[in-house]
Amino acid sequence: MQYQTILAITLCAISITIDATSTWSYTNKSTNPTTWANQFHTCGGHFQSPIDLPNNGLVYLANLGKIKMFINKKNSSAKYTVFNNGHSVMIKFPPDVYTVALSEDTDETYAVLQIHFHWGSTNQIGSEHKVDGRTYALESHLVCYNNKLYKTLSEAASSPSGIAVLAFLNKMEKDVKTDETQIGILTGLEESIPKVVNPSQTTMIDPFDLSKIFSQVQTDEYYRYYGSLTTPPCTENVVWTVFRKPIPITPHQLNLFRSLKFPASESQTNMMDNYRPVQPLNTQSSPFPRTVFKSWNAATRMKETMWMLTVTIVLKDLLFSRSD
Repeated sequence: MQYQTILAITLCAISITIDATSTWSYTNKSTNPTTWANQFHTCGGHFQSPIDLPNNGLVYLANLGKIKMFINKKNSSAKYTVFNNGHSVMIKFPPDVYTVALSEDTDETYAVLQIHFHWGSTNQIGSEHKVDGRTYALESHLVCYNNKLYKTLSEAASSPSGIAVLAFLNKMEKDVKTDETQIGILTGLEESIPKVVNPSQTTMIDPFDLSKIFSQVQTDEYYRYYGSLTTPPCTENVVWTVFRKPIPITPHQLNLFRSLKFPASESQTNMMDNYRPVQPLNTQSSPFPRTVFKSWNAATRMKETMWMLTVTIVLKDLLFSRSD
């Protein structure tokens, strides 16, 4: 496959704008996640996502600290786009409005592109990541690109450490108010879902303060590891942050997501179980082992706290460069 084609597919996966003619699916036996590596070879790579986040063997990094979001108020009045892309529903944000810093000890920032969701057909499944074998009803992904190292999304999408995804695990709770949920904080999303039931449908919503989604989690308590996109082409250049604290979602909100429709390329009508199964953290053929880091309560303190993460990224970057 030519480099230009790979880059184009990667950009589609990041922006989540793939249409109903996609060559991959979640539920069709001939194109479901077990087949992705046949067409997209990176999906069979050594550093894939999602993973089962272990309770044991985590390495504490003291310098990770709190994750912060910054708002460019000059560009904050533009409306947001809600879009059913046939694989998920997403909110696309205007460029240059939100940026995030992935730790307190860094000057690197990531520009926020969009937030999308993965959910199940029951309240016990749906999240892409597991935590010590446990799954959750829904997982939301805030997708960003490194605008400190790279000038454009295109450059970041094809470069090491170019993408960052912040993941929120949503747990179903019956007795919770809408404004206490992440979906409630994403003002206008609930009302807009019925307007984008079918693939390729879009609608606009008024802007809201995206930074409020951090009010539901401990921004200094999260897992951090190096992995991939969870949809084809599964590019292995993603810095993952999975917040430790689950956040609530109501049964009504889950049913709204399940009312969305898949395209004809899927084997079922209603959009459910749109998650990739967990991938191995490490395999026997991995060129070097991956480590899952944590930002809270030192179990294993390191004097050079960023050393292991830096080594992991440098080694992965070398392999990434060789594959070009």
